[in-house]
This record gives sequence, C-alpha cells and structure tokens, in this order.
Amino acid sequence: MEDTMNKSYSALSMANYNEQYSRKFNIKMVNFQTENDENLRESFLKTVKDDLDLKLEKRDIVAIHRLRSYKSGVPPVIVKVVNSEVKTAIMRKKKQMKNHVKLYDDITIKNRDLLKGLRHHKDIDVAYYYNGSVFGKTKDGLQIIFDIFDDISYRIEYERTKDVNNENGES
Repeated sequence: MEDTMNKSYSALSMANYNEQYSRKFNIKMVNFQTENDENLRESFLKTVKDDLDLKLEKRDIVAIHRLRSYKSGVPPVIVKVVNSEVKTAIMRKKKQMKNHVKLYDDITIKNRDLLKGLRHHKDIDVAYYYNGSVFGKTKDGLQIIFDIFDDISYRIEYERTKDVNNENGES
C-alpha cells in the first residue's frame, strides 16, 4: 500500500511538473481592456510597444486568447510567446504596464495553491515562482524549493537541520 501511495505522489508531482513545463512560455494578463471587435494580438503588440517600449513581431506571439472567467469584470488573457527570450523581455518590464494591467507567469493550480500556503505560513518571509519551481525564503534567510506535496513546516525544519549539519562538517 505504501509503495502504491509513493508511486501515486510521484506520478502526480511529475504530472504537475509536465503541466507547468507546457506553460513555460505563457503569460497571463489581467485587466486587459479591448474593444468589442478585438484583435487581441494587435492590441497586445501595441500595448507592449507603448507601455514597455518593446518592439515585438506578430510571429513572436504563438497564441493569444481570453480565458473563461467566473468573476465579474474583464476576463483574463493568456499569451503564448515563441521563446524564453521574448517572455523574459516582457516580464522584466511588467511593472511599466498602464491601466491596471498586470502580467503574471501562467502557473498550475497546484503550484498556485502551494504559493498561497507558503505566503500564509508563519516561518516564510517571501514566496515566489521562478522558472518552473516554487520557492520560499524563511524569515532567517533560508531559501527552499518546495514541491506540491511538501509539509511546509517539516520541510523547513529538515532544511534547517541539513544546513546546520553542513556548517558543522557533518554529512
């Protein structure tokens, strides 16, 4: 039974990793207002040029469409760019966006839930997503990569113990 449970956790963790990897070049936009007869690609390219001072070509956008939203207001937009260079260029300047438009990495629901749990944990100072992984930095400065099945408190204590043992020359 324990072996089956371990394999199940491993399979779900790998599935989450693969789903996250498939979103590697995606950017999620919220509050992106356009006209009724919207051409999202053209609107996005113009916004990026005007707000971020980046000149992108039509070919830099692989796909773009609105997501279904159950909340009132403007539905979010998902943008898939051609490569990591384009995504990095956009994300580095994302704070320059105007009209309350926000840009985010497109992360899986499981990773989003993990981030939320980390942000509410008493020992975590900062939690963030970067390059396919979820990180937490403790209040005492220890940086840890977390998995979706980690017990956050146990993992922090484990990493602290490991860190102390390394400092003492123990293996």
